[in-house]
Amino acid sequence: MAVMSQRYISNELTHFVGRHQLKEQEHYETLIRILKEGVLKYSPDSQPSSGLVSINYPDAKASKNEMFNPPVICFCDIPLADLSIHMKKYSKFGVSFLKSFLTKQGANPVFYIASDSIYDNISEAKHIPLGDLFDKMLKEYHDLTWEQAMSLKQEHFKRCGLDLNQERSLTADEIQKIQRTEDPEGERWNKLNFFLLYNILSFLKFFENNRSDEDPDNYYMEREWRLLGNLKFDLRDVYRIIIPKAYAKDLRRDLPEYNGQISFSDNEM
Repeated sequence: MAVMSQRYISNELTHFVGRHQLKEQEHYETLIRILKEGVLKYSPDSQPSSGLVSINYPDAKASKNEMFNPPVICFCDIPLADLSIHMKKYSKFGVSFLKSFLTKQGANPVFYIASDSIYDNISEAKHIPLGDLFDKMLKEYHDLTWEQAMSLKQEHFKRCGLDLNQERSLTADEIQKIQRTEDPEGERWNKLNFFLLYNILSFLKFFENNRSDEDPDNYYMEREWRLLGNLKFDLRDVYRIIIPKAYAKDLRRDLPEYNGQISFSDNEM
């Protein structure tokens, strides 16, 4: 009996390079550098370890994908035959890994939210866009988080016999005393916020449902997966390299040890 599979997802996840580079040769050189170094970075200057999630608050809006800026590498979950629209938005140079490999590194799909979907609040008789609701509630979340964090910090200082208002003038001995004194409630709060920030809020992706498939801001079409931090890999972990056919000879010359699949992005996909 034949094994059935879904056409609209893939067993590999693809990352395209050089979106903001103008020349194809630059795209190719970027791809080769990544493959030779064995590191796919979330930014050109990032270190091998995961970085911190930056939060643009209070002015930026989550519904515009501006509030959270996590250190992530993005992949698309699109079958090879259907990559043409995605490549027009990014580039024709990509590298893919098996989904089974990337999930072991911590990759997960994003949580898509249609910002123009209408939220029906029956108790308040309000009908508002879901994006506006998220903006309002996440602002409330950050305000409460800050207040609770400061309250717990103040209690911890009191247990140490110190005044939080004098934090900037603490002596070295007082700082060591704070660090040595257990703060179970503060640690619980920090762990909870770390979990929410890195595993949920960093994976929110808002989109507008009325955009066309070709629209660069139609994020839902990307079927995006994210990986926090940088990805270290061996060349044998690479499942597929995607390049224009004109670069096939260069690839064989520059990466003779590569034995995986090669697909040409200028063929019909």
